Order: sequence, then C-alpha cells, then structure tokens
Amino acid sequence: MNFEQFVKNLICKVQLFIGNEYEIVERKVIKNNGVELTGLMAKKDGTNVFPTIYVDSMYDSKMSHEDVEYIAMKLARNLKNAEVEGDFKIDTFGEFEQVNVNIFFKLINAKRNGDLLQEIPHRRIHDLAVVYFYLVEDERFDGKGTILVRNEMMERWNITENDLYDVAMRNGKSKRKAELVSMKDILNDMAGKEILTDEISMYVLSNESKIFGASVLIYDEYMKEVYDIIQNNFYILPSSIHELILIPDNNQISAQSLLEMVTSVNSTEVDEEEILADSVYYYDGEKDMLEWLI
Repeated sequence: MNFEQFVKNLICKVQLFIGNEYEIVERKVIKNNGVELTGLMAKKDGTNVFPTIYVDSMYDSKMSHEDVEYIAMKLARNLKNAEVEGDFKIDTFGEFEQVNVNIFFKLINAKRNGDLLQEIPHRRIHDLAVVYFYLVEDERFDGKGTILVRNEMMERWNITENDLYDVAMRNGKSKRKAELVSMKDILNDMAGKEILTDEISMYVLSNESKIFGASVLIYDEYMKEVYDIIQNNFYILPSSIHELILIPDNNQISAQSLLEMVTSVNSTEVDEEEILADSVYYYDGEKDMLEWLI
C-alpha cells in the first residue's frame, strides 16, 4: 500500500479502537526546514488542545493490514493516554513578566526557513537565524512541549526582539548550560571502558538537555571559554540543531574538506528536520570572532 492508503486505513482502525468519544483526523504540519509531517489528531469536545502523533516514520510500503492494525492499537492507546482536559491558550500566559522565565532560543537555517521567518521574531547570525520558543513545563506535554514565539505574541506582550533575546540568553545560560565533551570521552563511555588513551582532537558541544544545543554557539563569551580550554582556534561543524562538532585548527585539514564532510553527513545521517546548515564556521580566539568560512 502507498502512504496515502496507509494513513486512511490507520485513521479508520484507530477510530474503531478509540471509540466515538474522539474524532480521529489527519493533520499536516510544517516543521523545521519546511519538512511536512503527517499526524493523527484525536479531537474531543470540551477542549481545544488535541494530542497528535506523527506517523511518517511508521510507514513501510511492504507492511500488511495486520501490521497497520497493530500500529493502530498502539496509537489509540497513546492518543487516549495523552488526553488533555480543558483548554491551553496562549492568552493564559498573561504578561511577559509572568512568562519570560520559560523563553529560550534555538538556531535554525535561515534560507530553509525563509517563509517561517516572516512570521516570527528573529535575528540573523551569518546563514543562521535565532528564533524563540516558550517551553511548556506541563505534565500534559510530558515536559517536552514548545510553542514558537510569533510576531503577534511579541506584539501582545508589547516587547521587542531585543527583549526576547536578553531573557532567552539569560535563561539558556542558567537553565540549559553549555556542555563541552571530548570525542575520546564519548567513545570510552559508549564502550563502557577506557579503550582510547590518546586525545582525539574533536569535541562535541551542546547543552545539558541535548535539545536545541547548537544554540550555545551564541552564548555570551562562551566561545572564548572554549578557546581557553582547547587552547587553539577551532572549526565549528553544525552536526544538527542539537549539537556542534569542534575541531582545533592544527593546519592539518582544509575548510573545503570539512564542508564535504558536513554535507555528506547531513544528506545521509541527519533527519531533514534536524539539519542546521551545510556550512563550516571558525572561531578566532585572539580576535574573539565567529566567522562563517564557507
């Protein structure tokens, strides 16, 4: 069966398992980098918050009707468990002073998200864009809910993009602290023992949560701290929106070869929605300058 048939069959079977208390509908959502996902949404009277589960990764052209039925049973259970009672409205956030402790920023690709950037407050950093989100700390969202800050929200709060940037910087540095780990330590941890003793001249940079960790790239003065730790200028490879790879500049590798590496990994290993950029950046510690090389 093709994907459209899969979704139609899934809707019918989930509806059967979940009962008439809910209405199961298809929902198309545009995510980061213009990626379109297909979700099943469970609508219910008495609330305007509807749990949605994306099904794109569940599809296999060789799956049988029995496979679809098994998936539908699991989806029905998960959608019912995700039920939300009452409304969840941005209006309930109140004044900016009440919500600013939950405002953070993340980095996305400016070109891939050109249409979206017209609708949201942002600032450009080379070929990237800093955008803002509200972190929903609520059991109903399993602690993972985020709401992108849009222009109309900023206007309602009567604030500027600079205000958003200042609070997001403060919150990020205090609540999502930067974390720099050597590749040697990561590989040894994965092995469960020390298999590598020589230092590998690569580092992984993210935040403690490992969510939108590439944003630490713009933490105030943090690149200077990294320079003091590494004791060298370094290349910055955008591994994903969640983490960066740092490589000290020992005059042994070219920016072009690093770009080819980034482009190859992005095209084969990274989900399209999580790609940050096909680019290479460079930090010069003496100048305290972040450059976009290529």
